[in-house]
Amino acid sequence: MLEGFKPIIGNNPIALILGSMPSVTSLEKQEYYGFKQNRFWKIMHAYFQMPIDTYEQKKNIIKSHHLILWDVIKTCEREGSLDSSIHNVIVNPIDELISIYPSIQYVICNGRKSYGLFKKYFSKLKINLIYLPSTSNANRTIKEEELFKQWKSTLKKIGENVMIKGVLFDFNGTMFFDGKKHQEAWNAFSLKYRNKPISDDEMKYMHGKNNNKIITELLGEMEEKDKTELSIQKEKLYRELCLNDKKCLHLVDGLEELLNFLKQNHVPMTICSASIKDNIDFYFSVFHLEKWFDKKKVVYDDGFHTDKVSMFMDGAKNLGVNINECMVIEDSYSGIQYANECGAGSIIAITSSEKYDEFKNMPNVKKVILNFEDFDKFLINLHKK
Repeated sequence: MLEGFKPIIGNNPIALILGSMPSVTSLEKQEYYGFKQNRFWKIMHAYFQMPIDTYEQKKNIIKSHHLILWDVIKTCEREGSLDSSIHNVIVNPIDELISIYPSIQYVICNGRKSYGLFKKYFSKLKINLIYLPSTSNANRTIKEEELFKQWKSTLKKIGENVMIKGVLFDFNGTMFFDGKKHQEAWNAFSLKYRNKPISDDEMKYMHGKNNNKIITELLGEMEEKDKTELSIQKEKLYRELCLNDKKCLHLVDGLEELLNFLKQNHVPMTICSASIKDNIDFYFSVFHLEKWFDKKKVVYDDGFHTDKVSMFMDGAKNLGVNINECMVIEDSYSGIQYANECGAGSIIAITSSEKYDEFKNMPNVKKVILNFEDFDKFLINLHKK
């Protein structure tokens, strides 16, 4: 008796892709579509433009595009890999999976065997059922060009139905490129209290962390009031450094155009930042953020957030939108991890060219950008609330 795999499940899935049963090679490799000649992963690569050199990269395509990958058959007997040799079938509990993930709108059957079995066992399910020609190399009833065309057309249709009803912006390093100013301030702080500068590893640790957590890491445990006072000192120095460098004191290129676009289209948006309130007040004053944001809905380091998971959740709550219907725009690795952890609908990463490759393969990252000048074309799937 042969047994299939567990499903690969993406965030906020809207489509379930079903094969019949893994081939002999796939079972040996313990990978979906592990036979090199099967065209499934080639189609995914062609449409999503993401690498498929490793199985982890392949799984990331599914996880980052609101998909689930599974098979109709749980166990069966079969000689060889052909669907025509399958018998004694026990199907997977697909109805239970769909009940667990009510966001699923489509079921895509990869080939006639999958389609026939789904119709036989799950015909009562009220869901959009799509048949697509099998990606198996054994399927010679359709030209490869047409096969790719049909699959890509369906994937495009599904992508257009990803509902984004709100946008959550990180601030530092995302809306305002101030990383060097923070590093200068932390270095001055560290030299004053530790007689040594901040190391590269310590700087990486700081991303997405609040000041109290960073100060504890640098100086050890102390009373909360002492950490708060040190935090205020550090941020005052940071603001002075910003004000003394007028060339850096501007929003990221293209951002104002994007904010105007979102405002004109009535898309709810707010800021979720690890900055303290004094810095938020500073940003609103210098950048006139009140033109786009309700300051009361901004989430910042008020001492009650241990990481950005709760910040993103509170940001979505402030907008009156579910977190899985929010787009998060982040610049840090940890921030993107937190966005995924809390179930954000999609993520845009903004970073330097040096980190581009590192960020583009992270789950649920739809696009990596260097600034906001070319962002408009990625807003086509935003739906007004």
